Amino acid sequence: MVYKLSSADLQGFIDGATAGIHSVDASGAIIYANRAEMDMLGYSEEEYLGRNIFEFHADKTAITNIFSLLQQNLTVVDHPATLLCKDGSTRDVLINSSAHFEDGQLAYSRCFTRDITEHTQAKKALLESEAEFQFMADAMPQQVWTACHDGTLDYVNKRVEDNFGVTTEKVLGEGWITFIHPEDVDQCIKKWKHSLLTGELYEVEFRLHIEGEGYRWHLARAVPLIRDGKVVKWYGTNTDIDSNKQADQKKDEFISIASHELKTPLTNIKAFIQLAEKTVGSPKAPDFLKKAQHHVMNLQRLISDLLDTSKINAGKMSYNFEELDFADLVKESISNFSQQSPTHKIILESNADVKYHGDKFRIEQVLVNFLSNAVKYSPDADKITVKSAVQDANIVVSVQDYGIGIEPEHLTKLFDRFYRIDSTAMKYQGLGLGLYISSEIVKGHGGTFWIESEPQQGSTFYFSLPLKAALPEDVETDDKTFYRTNFINIEYNQEHQRLEVDWLGFQNLESVQKGGLLMLEFLQKNQCENVLNDNTNVRGNWSEASDWAGKVWFPMMQRAGLKHFAWIYSPSTFSALAAKKSVDVMIGDVQTQFFYDRGEAVEWLSDGESYLK
Repeated sequence: MVYKLSSADLQGFIDGATAGIHSVDASGAIIYANRAEMDMLGYSEEEYLGRNIFEFHADKTAITNIFSLLQQNLTVVDHPATLLCKDGSTRDVLINSSAHFEDGQLAYSRCFTRDITEHTQAKKALLESEAEFQFMADAMPQQVWTACHDGTLDYVNKRVEDNFGVTTEKVLGEGWITFIHPEDVDQCIKKWKHSLLTGELYEVEFRLHIEGEGYRWHLARAVPLIRDGKVVKWYGTNTDIDSNKQADQKKDEFISIASHELKTPLTNIKAFIQLAEKTVGSPKAPDFLKKAQHHVMNLQRLISDLLDTSKINAGKMSYNFEELDFADLVKESISNFSQQSPTHKIILESNADVKYHGDKFRIEQVLVNFLSNAVKYSPDADKITVKSAVQDANIVVSVQDYGIGIEPEHLTKLFDRFYRIDSTAMKYQGLGLGLYISSEIVKGHGGTFWIESEPQQGSTFYFSLPLKAALPEDVETDDKTFYRTNFINIEYNQEHQRLEVDWLGFQNLESVQKGGLLMLEFLQKNQCENVLNDNTNVRGNWSEASDWAGKVWFPMMQRAGLKHFAWIYSPSTFSALAAKKSVDVMIGDVQTQFFYDRGEAVEWLSDGESYLK
């Protein structure tokens, strides 16, 4: 027997349905709505019936599309829409509608409304979570990646693209093998297969080829995501550990060198003492003892370097500041050193006759180290030139040799701990600590250091110490078009609408920051885009300010409107290297070009963007 629902039963079924149901006439007026529909939106029957359905749609395009389909007697299936609730909130819904025609005209339509708000919110939250993960992963300094349960790579962050210089698709298609050093491939594959088989943590060190840098050591780590006892995903990172590897290698080399360097004087001391014992009373005995004493002094110097390095690392380097005659300090240092090194004549060409407040022993230690290096690296020469003078409220000391010289790539590293130039490490003795200690002593006095050198032409080592009685700054400015003082001149060139800046003398973090902020102020006041930055008259080394210039100052200048920056090199190698570093670490898109000639820099700025192309 087939049962048919009565009209009353059917109406009861519709009224009790959990999905929203409503009917609208041809004009869109609501002629019926079940309880579920009104409860979903928060309206009573009196507030809902009779009103036009258009009033309840947040996006009028959706309801217009629905009516257009119904006018064509087409069934509407799962059409997305957003409905307005009485309390001001919205509900995301899918609408299914069918039309009823009378005499060829649309009479009314029946609509079923399914609430999918929770679903869309969950989907939105998932998308936001994925976007946040993507942002976080791209912001990380490591390479971030994920793989399927079988080890197939399925995601890499932007760092991978940037490091390898290829698209994500290429990396995902080829995997890591293309970029791993051939000598490391077998080990990586073996460990990865073991982790995939056992579900154990994956950890391996290998070399990856980074675009423009060659192979660099990385530490790869991946952990499995396990559900119901099975690995469903691998989450991994590749961390650049090349610097740590190099540091460890340097330490190992240092330990090897130190053991050799300490053993040599001990062996010689023992030998000369034994010879002296065997020749007691003979004319040779005092000579053997003198030679033994010489090696004792060498041993004492090596141990002192080790102790000073330990103090520096622990932040316990102490200074005994006192008033001293700087000229006498230089003379005494040269005199004491000359007795130990008769092979070279030390010529004192000029000497600053000035009082200075500093640690006499430590400054002498710096000067003696510079002299020692000058003798060591000029075996075929017979003289060394020393100068000291007061320049721009600084005592500047230089020690010039006429020896083997230094390649440009080694210059900035000479003051690093344990650094020894490879080509000379086995030929010349030393722990590679002397210049490192000297640089820390100079910094401890508020000074700086630098080197000028050419291979086979000799080297000149400099250090400068600021005088307490610095001259007051004498400023000329109209606060908009020019600023002139003893360390920087800024001019606004109205004809070419650019800033022309001339830096003067010795620069440090304080002067670079002050001058840089003045440039920012004048750039903003004159609303110009181009800067001619001339370092021709800069001396010394301002490398401590290069990070600030690149990471803080350049972004501020770009936000103020800077687009083109022509930078004229200083003749000082260290100053030029500091300039290069500022641009290397620069954050932003300022177009920067270096020049040795002012005319070429002016031409580049004058030609503008067309010149860059």
